[in-house]
Amino acid sequence: MLDIKELFPIPVGIIDNENIDYSEHDLLLNAEYRSVTGNGAIPFLGTTSQYVLNDFDIPNTKEFIETALKEYAIRSLCTEDPLRVTNSWCIKYEGIPQILTEHRHPNSIISVAYYVQASNNSAGLTLYKERGFGSSYVMWDYDNDLMHRNNDNWSWEWQTITAMTGRLILFPSWLRHSINGPPD
Repeated sequence: MLDIKELFPIPVGIIDNENIDYSEHDLLLNAEYRSVTGNGAIPFLGTTSQYVLNDFDIPNTKEFIETALKEYAIRSLCTEDPLRVTNSWCIKYEGIPQILTEHRHPNSIISVAYYVQASNNSAGLTLYKERGFGSSYVMWDYDNDLMHRNNDNWSWEWQTITAMTGRLILFPSWLRHSINGPPD
């Protein structure tokens, strides 16, 4: 039988916080927010602080994120050199579609998304397969039944990671990502 190897996978880290400090989450949810257009047409709410990990008294949440970031760097970048968090902010959607168009974070090495509060209607984080010089020159129609049956990671153009309160997602900053969901 043919053995197909995944030679250059994209490291995406997912960890759920099993010791959520809800008082810290409340601080973040009740922070000062402003309307932000971002990279899409539908405005959402973003914290006025761009450094919430340092500006708010959230030691448990900060330690959880920094510990995961350190492990991600060791396992994906093969470095124990300390990484510096350049920005940290919160966004929230209240009664509007959860939309943040496809984008990257060019000023960073690693990006993280941490869900302070999520419901069953919360949009997950969608990550997109990188295209470019490796794109096929000959196009064909995918057989969705085969794709689902084989469930081969290299067949998918995108994947959405489910939103859950306390879930942390770490990924390379060059990876395109978006949010697309109904009003929450």
